[in-house]
Amino acid sequence: MIKLIKFDIKSIKSDKLVVCIGNRKAGRSILIKDLLYYHTDIPFGTVISHTNASNPFYGNIFPNTFIHDTYNPQILENLVKRQKIVRKNYKNDYKIDPRVFLILDNCLVNSNCLEDFGMKNIFYNSRCFSIFPIFSIPYSLSIPPNFRSQIDFIFIFGDNNIYNREKMYKQYGGMFSTFEIFCQVMDDYTQDYNCLVINNNSSRNKREDNVLWYKAQIHN
Repeated sequence: MIKLIKFDIKSIKSDKLVVCIGNRKAGRSILIKDLLYYHTDIPFGTVISHTNASNPFYGNIFPNTFIHDTYNPQILENLVKRQKIVRKNYKNDYKIDPRVFLILDNCLVNSNCLEDFGMKNIFYNSRCFSIFPIFSIPYSLSIPPNFRSQIDFIFIFGDNNIYNREKMYKQYGGMFSTFEIFCQVMDDYTQDYNCLVINNNSSRNKREDNVLWYKAQIHN
C-alpha cells in the first residue's frame, strides 16, 4: 500500500484555484463548506449552482443575494468589473479587503461556457482580481489542458466506474507510473467520503508532496 500524507486544507490560500471532482452525493459540497470555513474573513462571494433550486445547500450557508441558480456569462463579467473597482479603491485604502470567493457548482456541464470570456478570465486572471475560484464538477466532464494548467488543487472523490477512472488518470494522474497503481491508491484512500488531493502548487517533484488524501470535516 502506498502511504499518503493527510492534506492540511488550511494551507490553501485565497489566491488559488480549486477544483472538486466527484459524482452526486460524493461529498463535494461538504468539502467546499469545509474549505470556506477557514476563509470566513472573505467579505463577499458569488455562488452559481445549477442544483440550488432543488437542493438549497448553499442557501443555508450564504445570503440569497450571493446565489444564482443558473450560469450566465454576465454574472462573471459583472464580478470582474466589481473587482476592478474594489481593487482600485484598495490601492487608496488598505483597510478595504478586496477578496471574493466564487463557487461554480456543476456550471461546466455545458462545455460552451469555457469559451466565454468571463470564464477564461477566471481561470487565467482570478489572482489579479482577488477572486478565489472553487469549481465543483462531475466525473463526466473533461477540462481542456490549457485550463487544467491553471488549477492549483484538485480534490478527487472515489468512483468505481473504470471509464471515469481512466479519464482522471489521464488528466490528473501523471505522477503515477501506471493506471493500476492509480486505481489502487483510489481504492485505498477514497472510501467513506475521503478523497485524493493533487497539489499542483508544490515546488517539489516527489509524489508524497503532490498526492495526498483528505476527508472534509462537518461544520455546523
